[in-house]
Amino acid sequence: MAESCLDANGQWRHALVKLNMSPGVHASGVVIAKDRVLTVAHALAQGARLYLDSGEVSRLIAVHEGLDLALLHINTGSRPSLPFSASLPKPGQPLYAYGWSSAHVPELNKGKLLEVRWSGLYSSAAIAAGSSGGALLSCEAGQVSLLGLLRAYRAYFNNGFAHNSGVSIAVEATQLKAFIAQYGHPAQQQMLATY
Repeated sequence: MAESCLDANGQWRHALVKLNMSPGVHASGVVIAKDRVLTVAHALAQGARLYLDSGEVSRLIAVHEGLDLALLHINTGSRPSLPFSASLPKPGQPLYAYGWSSAHVPELNKGKLLEVRWSGLYSSAAIAAGSSGGALLSCEAGQVSLLGLLRAYRAYFNNGFAHNSGVSIAVEATQLKAFIAQYGHPAQQQMLATY
């Protein structure tokens, strides 16, 4: 079964972290290497200090507002890192959005890749507020890997209100790796795994 690598007890689940901005307000982040977490730049709005439930406070290493990315240094302890996908995403392929869409429980939502655009990977794996900075995952050949970083959902307007369309948008893994290579710590580049 293709989804067997998404075992409920899989260590990959611990690579997702909840980043608290203030009581009751959070974003998601993905451990990509020891003490390195990727998240979205919009989580840093208004000078927010991001911290884990353990109380560990992050330090900003790099930010790319155009791609909506931020690389943080934070003590990740024994948490595993997620490897980047080595294959390019293909429309129609199954994938999974994994983020902290509520303050208490991370959600894993299945979908498929709808399209690849300059603005990101569009998928039917739904996300909600708080999932930004979470992982868009692939499960192939028994391995879970990072296809992209969740940054938003597509909204539609009805009667003056924005509604979640169920379509998520993610920054693609090759852009994530380029961002880290350009702005991350040089020693860090050798630690990034790819399956």
